[in-house]
Formats: sequence, structure tokens, C-alpha cells
Amino acid sequence: MRLLKTLRFACLTAGALSITLLRAQEVPDSIKEALKRADATIAQVIAVPEGQRTFENTILPLDDLDVRLDEDTSLFIFLQNVSTDANEREAARAADEMVTNWYIEFGKREDLYKAVKAYADTKPSLTGENKRLLDFIMRDYHLAGMDLPADKRARLTEVEKELNKLGIEFE
Repeated sequence: MRLLKTLRFACLTAGALSITLLRAQEVPDSIKEALKRADATIAQVIAVPEGQRTFENTILPLDDLDVRLDEDTSLFIFLQNVSTDANEREAARAADEMVTNWYIEFGKREDLYKAVKAYADTKPSLTGENKRLLDFIMRDYHLAGMDLPADKRARLTEVEKELNKLGIEFE
């Protein structure tokens, strides 16, 4: 518990996160709320009309989503490795599985992929980190199987979720 207090103090002192350690029964609700906020961001990106996509309204929100979701969930998930309370560890494992499964689905959302690809197909003149971010996002979509037929993508999703579950159980 002293380690957790030290981590909490370090995070709050550094201003990196505004957190409150919650009891195990509250963790799943906080994770669900973080995922709802991420889903709302995705909905905003998808809602941008074709022809009006820019780096700022299509790519940047996805990068921000990733950072915010990590900030909102990583400390809770970390509890599975350090908590002395079995209930907290189990809740953290459940949160880990929920968030990782969300990321698996996120990487395979056809509507979001089409929105990002529509922007990428405009061949924007990006440089530096912005170009690298777009290149990595498009690479990640390829690695997620977005160029596979829908049935093979569905099977890949099933396999990834099963691997996620087994990986968490093995830890």
C-alpha cells in the first residue's frame, strides 16, 4: 500500500494525472466511463463530413483519445500487479481485459477506418511527427487486418480477444 501511496503522490505532484484510488467495486464503472468518453471522441471523428477532414479533426483526436484513455485506465490496471487485496487485483484484471478488448475492436472499426483512410487518401502534405503519426495509424490498420475480408477480420478479432484473455489469466 505504501507503494501505491507513493505512486499516487508522485503522479499528483507531477501533475501527470488527477486520480483518486477507488475501491475495487468502483473500478469497472470508472473504466466504463473512460471507454464511453473514448467512444464519444470516435463518434465526433466519424461525424466529420467527407471532404472536410483535416489532421486536426480526424487524426489528432485519435491520438488524444489514446493518451487520455491510458491516463484514465493505466493506474487502475496496474493494481493487478501490486495490490495486496485480491478483490482489487481481480477488478484490475477485469478492467485490463475490458480495455484491451475495446482496443481490439477500436482497431477494427470499419467506419473509423474509412474516415481515417479518406483523410489519408487526400495525400496531405504532412511532415515530422504528424506524418509519422498518420503513417503509423495506417500501418496499424493494416496490421489489424483492415485489408482482409470481413469474415477473416471477425475471426482475427476472436483470436485476439482469446489471446488477451489467456494472457491476462497467465499473468
